[in-house]
Amino acid sequence: MPSPPVPALRRATPAASSFVACLAAALACLLASAPAKADTLIARVDIEPGALTVAAGSASIDPVDQQRLLLPLEVIDARGNGAGWSVFLSARPATGPAVGIASLLTPFVSCASDSTCTTSVSTIAYPLSVPLTGVAVKVLNAAPGTGMGAEMTTLALDGGVSAGQTVNTTVTIASSP
Repeated sequence: MPSPPVPALRRATPAASSFVACLAAALACLLASAPAKADTLIARVDIEPGALTVAAGSASIDPVDQQRLLLPLEVIDARGNGAGWSVFLSARPATGPAVGIASLLTPFVSCASDSTCTTSVSTIAYPLSVPLTGVAVKVLNAAPGTGMGAEMTTLALDGGVSAGQTVNTTVTIASSP
């Protein structure tokens, strides 16, 4: 007597596969939400502090005021200690005599995109005179408890710069207000 025919194997349909996946996920959730028998659960997480950095974008002449130099900055304080910081700027004409003084207007500070921050509260009085001699001047600072996270600002130097003139700028940061 011949054996009965063996039925052909069929692949599961996408709907059946989805149903099985959902069923497995639901079962996993039920098992995970079962009451635990432990009295205390201790989880330990070590958070490593980050760095304190400043980055300057490309300086440009303000299209509205040709005597104003705009310098965008990003300050990131990922140290997690709230100790504060200071930004220093030195500016000097690329050619010609290193003379003149520019006036730094009050910078507007905001959190960088996709960042949560505590914006800096500066103790510097603006407008601030900045000599165009290459000497570093403290232009922005964060009092303790402020300036944490990533923030953006644009420094606006008024006067002392002529349209078409190149000005070399250097920006540095120190880890104290």
